[in-house]
Amino acid sequence: MKKWQIGVLACFLLIVSAGAYVLVQARTLEVERLSDDLFVLRGLGGNTAVLRTDAGAVVVDSMTLQMQGQRIRERARELTGMDTTLLINTHYHLDHTHGNVAFELGTRVLSTERTLSHLHVLDAEFWQGDAARLLPTETFTDRMTLVDEGYEQLGMIIPLPMDREFVITRAWEETTENFKRLN
Repeated sequence: MKKWQIGVLACFLLIVSAGAYVLVQARTLEVERLSDDLFVLRGLGGNTAVLRTDAGAVVVDSMTLQMQGQRIRERARELTGMDTTLLINTHYHLDHTHGNVAFELGTRVLSTERTLSHLHVLDAEFWQGDAARLLPTETFTDRMTLVDEGYEQLGMIIPLPMDREFVITRAWEETTENFKRLN
């Protein structure tokens, strides 16, 4: 075998190995339990929060790939025992929104109006056809109080004064440990 053939073969094997690694990492989600009803999922490209409510699971951000969105949806169901009823996109970057397409049609998708506008303008090619059905369906500009079906306040969403993210705050009481925590 000639040197150039060995070089081509080595490059090919390196590319295949890197692709396999990325594929495995994209399907891997590490779970951290923050409380009985709040979890962080960590994976390739970012973190996602999952909150169990009386109305169903709330997922914050859906990562980059449809495969990741599917795994997030599955893990949210495993962790909460409930289907996802609300998906929140904190901002318009693809690592926070492109996994939306793996969620069930009819899932409420929430973002700021600015995020929805950016998805239409800056990422319009992706959000064509079936993907468009999982764009944010509810938007807000200033503040929004999240309430579950039992009328429990789950948190307050406050947009930051830049073109990126917003903050979700949530206060709850752990009666068994008798303390309050703000997240």
